[in-house]
Amino acid sequence: MSFRSRYLVYVSGWAAAVAALVVGVPAVLRSRLPEPIAVDWDFTDHPQDSADLRDFVASRLLCWLVVAAFWGWFGLRARTERRWVWTAVLLAATGVVVAGEVVITVLANLDATDFRSAGSLDGQGWVLVCCAVAAFVTWRRAGRRWTELSVPRR
Repeated sequence: MSFRSRYLVYVSGWAAAVAALVVGVPAVLRSRLPEPIAVDWDFTDHPQDSADLRDFVASRLLCWLVVAAFWGWFGLRARTERRWVWTAVLLAATGVVVAGEVVITVLANLDATDFRSAGSLDGQGWVLVCCAVAAFVTWRRAGRRWTELSVPRR
């Protein structure tokens, strides 16, 4: 299997997994969320703006699909496996950030009676840690495969 084929499998699988999280977490917890939900907080951790849950999820899903399509296209046009590795790393990190944003927003709104009574937006640090871990793991796994591919076979 060529690196382009593997990359296409990776992009489509990762895009589907992140899309499932972006749609699935709010869908499962919908009964415990206010309508509308808080989507923006001020510097004092008080909810500042709200949006319909469907609109919030649709905007994040659209953002993710555009980013995944861009990195997928960019990676498929790559002439070297090294560029493929870096686009895979960026795709992994971006997916974690988008899914993490949705999860921490939903958790902040959980069991609130109104968007103004939503909790503080906690967990951004964990999202960044998970982003770094996902990028590192992807770089190590894809980088190892890249070096295996570049060794001439006899």
